[in-house]
Amino acid sequence: MDRALDSGSRGCGFDSRQARQMGLGRSLRIFTDGGSSGNPGKAAASFVVYEGDDLLILHGEALGSKTNNFAEYKALDMALKWLKDSGYPVEHVEIFCDSELVVKQLRGEYRVKSRNLKDLYRQVKARLLGFRSVRVSWIPREENRLADWLVKTILKGEKRP
Repeated sequence: MDRALDSGSRGCGFDSRQARQMGLGRSLRIFTDGGSSGNPGKAAASFVVYEGDDLLILHGEALGSKTNNFAEYKALDMALKWLKDSGYPVEHVEIFCDSELVVKQLRGEYRVKSRNLKDLYRQVKARLLGFRSVRVSWIPREENRLADWLVKTILKGEKRP
């Protein structure tokens, strides 16, 4: 089982379509985002999950007063917890995140120094072990529009759609 996180600035490996075509099991794409007004400050986290072109879930939560990096990790943790709790049968996940720090820490390129992040980091890493393969890629904010929009909406105090 390949549980390693792919390297490279944009990731590599199979995408969802290729994995399905090769009969490698169900694949999902997860887009996550977190943000705070101030650092720390009022924070929110969101995630979006797709199977192919089908949107499975769009979810976001207010987190209270947290740092931006905490919110970024919390978004990924929430997505992985949702997958586990939903019982959705998936073997391969592609994770897209606009936080370079989170991506590089998950790949082992950067150490997790913050005491506030260490437990959440370990929890995320443990949740990732439940998949046959994982690919984590950094994407620019412009390619993460829906998750970014939801975080901003929550931070502004607007009602969710």
